[in-house]
Amino acid sequence: MKKRRRISRERLIQLLYAEACATSPQSNSPTREEFRELYPLEGEEDNVFTEDILNIIKQHKQAIDDHINRASHNWRVERMDGVDLAILRMGVAEMVYLESPVPVVINEAVELAKIYGSEKSKRFINGVLHKISTDLQEAT
Repeated sequence: MKKRRRISRERLIQLLYAEACATSPQSNSPTREEFRELYPLEGEEDNVFTEDILNIIKQHKQAIDDHINRASHNWRVERMDGVDLAILRMGVAEMVYLESPVPVVINEAVELAKIYGSEKSKRFINGVLHKISTDLQEAT
């Protein structure tokens, strides 16, 4: 299950990044359906998990970005690397809306940043998600 969930998260950030790159109707980035066909997940539970997070991000994008903006000093989402932003949005969606365990969310996000991000991504993502988790704890 752990490995399959990691694969689900990988597919999720790949899709989020592809959607972010699709800036025009003429873009050749795959739709969600095409992406699902190109990169299928093993089980229905994995597809549900991925779709849940995609829908959460779509419905709460501004609130998620507000969390990220507050926690990332001097970095607005508009200036962030697309991969880092996809990982951060996924992490915030899991922490805030799915109430996934914070250490798991941060660890998975950092591991994905090591694979897909730049050299500085893992520290940046760890710091931003840790700050958001601290802010959420203080708010309750």
